[in-house]
Amino acid sequence: MDGKAMKQRRTIQKNVSQVNRMEKEASINDKLTYNYLKSSWVNWVSTAETLVEVAYKLESERVSDDERFVDFSKADIYYMLIGFALENYLKAAIVQKLLISDRSIEEDRLDNVLKNHNISKLFSDAGLAVESKRYRSDLDYLSECIQWRGRYPVPTEAKHIDGSLTYHPSGKDVDLEFVEGYVYAITVDEIHEFVNMARKNLEYVVKKGKVETS
Repeated sequence: MDGKAMKQRRTIQKNVSQVNRMEKEASINDKLTYNYLKSSWVNWVSTAETLVEVAYKLESERVSDDERFVDFSKADIYYMLIGFALENYLKAAIVQKLLISDRSIEEDRLDNVLKNHNISKLFSDAGLAVESKRYRSDLDYLSECIQWRGRYPVPTEAKHIDGSLTYHPSGKDVDLEFVEGYVYAITVDEIHEFVNMARKNLEYVVKKGKVETS
């Protein structure tokens, strides 16, 4: 190999080495950023607050006399946004609880407990087990809106329709009211109650985890 070829080879190797180093540093930075964003309850809350703000703007579509939505197609989008917001509040509490208990948190990936979209289960994991049982039907409906009702016309399988396009899980427990073909679902006041529950629970968890200084 002549001198020119050797020089070119060294240049190529130097460039490859530099690119590899940059990729490694970028990977480290990505991991650090990811782990920080995931492990800070503040970041989860920030997303939750934005979702709530957008969802609450849709409340003008509700029926004014009893605070319920009449057009359930719009309501399902509202419930989907609220469901996502609740997810973030509850996962903020779960992350904080993990840190308080010194339990290890997965690095560079989302922990299994944070992959869950079951609002009732998240209520329980975040410290609201009693409320999870009490409001199970409505929380399950919010989960359903996240999974498909707020995004798609149909679920992945016919069995999830449960025989009716106007199916509401609460129908298993209470009589539903219909007006002009639309179904009344969860009231806006109840939605606000769920959001406030999640917020207060998070405040408690965060306060509990603070280190007292003299």
